[in-house]
Amino acid sequence: MKAVESDRIQILSSSIGIILQRGMEEEQTIDKKTSQDEKNTLMAWLNRDDPMLIATHQQVDADAAFSAALLHLLKPNAPVVFVRADSTISQAEVIAVDLMNGTSAVKGLGVGSAFGLVVSTLKGSDSCILQGA
Repeated sequence: MKAVESDRIQILSSSIGIILQRGMEEEQTIDKKTSQDEKNTLMAWLNRDDPMLIATHQQVDADAAFSAALLHLLKPNAPVVFVRADSTISQAEVIAVDLMNGTSAVKGLGVGSAFGLVVSTLKGSDSCILQGA
């Protein structure tokens, strides 16, 4: 009896793994972003006028905190809001730092962190963004 239960558990866990893997593959093909897409999103947001909003996830880590804080220094009229990590944000007036879902989300996948993306984008950008801060 125990061998049958063990086999069922193994079959069930491998089936769940396959389902999760397929779900991730489908999600990646739907929302496949490049590091250049993220830079473009960030630059478009930085070049906007008010009203603007900075969103990051509720379970704040250093990347989320520093990214949101730096952007808030650059755009002091943009309030910071905290959303669920699985939120999908696709409004041009919102930058979703350290989040994955939506066209407004920037995770910094190409450089390893959202903060790294902000810093590298600022370093490579026109200095007028920094002068506005």
